[in-house]
Amino acid sequence: MDGQKELEDLIKSGNPFNDAVLSDWRKQLDDFNASAAVCPLPNFKMDADEKWIAAYQNKFGKKEKGLHFELLPDPFRGDPRAPVWILLLNPGYSEVDRYDHLGLCPFCGERLVRADGKATSHENGCAARFFGSRLPDASAALRYRQNMLIEELKLDLSTPRKFLWFEPVFHTVTEENVTVAGKGGSLWWKNFLFGKAASNSYLLPNCNITEPTPTIGNRIFALEVFPYHSMKFDPSFLDNELYRESKYFEFWCSLVRWAVDTGRKIIVRYAAVERALKNAIGADFANKKDDILCMASIKPSLTIQNLCGKDCVANSKVAVNELCNVLKERGMRWCAKEAQ
Repeated sequence: MDGQKELEDLIKSGNPFNDAVLSDWRKQLDDFNASAAVCPLPNFKMDADEKWIAAYQNKFGKKEKGLHFELLPDPFRGDPRAPVWILLLNPGYSEVDRYDHLGLCPFCGERLVRADGKATSHENGCAARFFGSRLPDASAALRYRQNMLIEELKLDLSTPRKFLWFEPVFHTVTEENVTVAGKGGSLWWKNFLFGKAASNSYLLPNCNITEPTPTIGNRIFALEVFPYHSMKFDPSFLDNELYRESKYFEFWCSLVRWAVDTGRKIIVRYAAVERALKNAIGADFANKKDDILCMASIKPSLTIQNLCGKDCVANSKVAVNELCNVLKERGMRWCAKEAQ
């Protein structure tokens, strides 16, 4: 069954990124964009999360496990009506993200691009040759990225939802400059789903989806169990009672229950996410063994080997073949629709 009306109701009633939250974050972005070159960074966290955020930061916030609230949360990618869902731990972090979200130089932290189009005081030139969106107006590209990141949090189903990180304005780092500049969201997702070059050893190319274009959001939906960015995240925190009572985690549980009930194929990365899914859907986890496929390796590669390799006894080859058939079928439908 499709269940779109039920999904719309879930989003309307349960999505914690509501109008009041997003209005405040837009104002923070506007203030930051219009402020002087040196100014406080935005603070994109929900007031209702303060208690469990304090608990996390007090226990895990040192060094690389701290949360980065200067970046907008990034828990959703693609369309939840898609036939295949990928469940992950939380959005990562690299200095490139600060460029994508705020226009800051990933090397020295100074403004490299201003969303208001004004000149910056950045004179080091340390990143200018690595960054851009392949668009002539870097300021317009930054404003566009910021608006897309905000709009993505609404999970609005009234218009087609694409895979945000494959939009051209997010192509801010080229493959050859990764070792100098870092990956950022666009290249991380490209490498996770397709590798450096499309290969049939990866799931999507094996299913005749060979290009990292925004339209793959029609076929896959990616959902994080934790919404905020960090370079490293301690998955044991998912068992924290305060977090389990958070609005976002309750929303995540509602979404994954809907996905299971409506027959979505679900790919799970990380054992901690698998445990959270088991807790969310209970006995249905065992009953849906052919619809829920757990990646065998923590290596970030959505390959056939990681779904059906010799080290993965949980997933049958039949289940993986069914997953491929679903992606191929939806891909053909999409291509036919595009051709009309």
